[in-house]
Amino acid sequence: MNQRLGRGPLPVLLTFGLLVLGSTSLSGCILVAGAAVGAAAVGVSTDDTIEVVVKETPERAYDAAFQELDERGTLLDRDPEQFYLEGKIEGTFYRVDILAQRGKACRVRVKARKLEKTLPDLAAAQALANSISTRTISGASRPPTP
Repeated sequence: MNQRLGRGPLPVLLTFGLLVLGSTSLSGCILVAGAAVGAAAVGVSTDDTIEVVVKETPERAYDAAFQELDERGTLLDRDPEQFYLEGKIEGTFYRVDILAQRGKACRVRVKARKLEKTLPDLAAAQALANSISTRTISGASRPPTP
């Protein structure tokens, strides 16, 4: 019986479930490994905000975020010196902050709210964070317009 218990997806699912339950009870933050391509780590900091650590400069991450918001929606506000952007894509409002870290890495913090900023939209935040992360790795970004 012990040999059968160690095989198949059940032990993996049980272990994952315990890790998720354990991590959510610690400071309200869960680490999602491998959720963003090329991201070192992905963390949920609130019910509407996700942070992704990417191995890129803040300038390059900002360029990628600018391009994602510009192509997929409407840019509402931005500040290239402070590395933040605000935009709207299909009724969801986004705020993207790029936070420098040591070395050639930065944190991309994406906040998403829908219904005129009244409800959190964590799935939308994660989707945009993943797109930004992927774009920084593919090198498909362009400099933001002045």
